[in-house]
Parts: sequence; structure tokens; C-alpha cells
Amino acid sequence: MNAVKENTINTLIEKCMNAEEYNIKELLCNFKIYKENIEKVKSMTVKEAAIEMGKSESFVRIGLQRGTLTFGVAEKLSSKYTYYISPEKFYKYIGRELPKKYK
Repeated sequence: MNAVKENTINTLIEKCMNAEEYNIKELLCNFKIYKENIEKVKSMTVKEAAIEMGKSESFVRIGLQRGTLTFGVAEKLSSKYTYYISPEKFYKYIGRELPKKYK
């Protein structure tokens, strides 16, 4: 789980622990909305993208790091990179229809 998701969930948990200050129904609704939004965000893995392109994983990683592949981003966190690949942008980039699992 990434730090932003974990931080938001921890904030909701803290509010629940101080329930007298908050409306429980409101907290549960906020959590439900937050959970639904997390589930809507879909990403492809580097491996999936490489297979679809018929290229190596290194090709995809380096292309994202250099910004030459425009369907995702590579962010360096400390000494390692983390990758986000937008399925919509990826399939548009390779000229194929977006599969149902990403809709």
C-alpha cells in the first residue's frame, strides 16, 4: 500500500477512535467513497506492458525513466524507481482497444 493510501486510512481510523467528536455514519460514508476511488485507479505492471509490446521489462523501465514512453511515469524514491502505467494511455500508444478489465 502506498504512503498516501496508508496515511488516509490511518486518519480515518484515528477519527473512529475519537468517535464522540465525529458522526460514525459520516466516517463510514467517507471511507466507502475513499475505498471506491482506490478501486477505480488501475495501473498496469511493467511486466504486463512489456509483454503487450513484445519488448523487455528493461526497455519499458528505461523508456519511462527517460520520458520517451509517454504512457506512464517513473519516480525515483530514494535509490529505487516506482512506476505507474496508465492503461488508457498505454493502449492508445500501442494502437489497441482498452481491455474490459481496465474499464
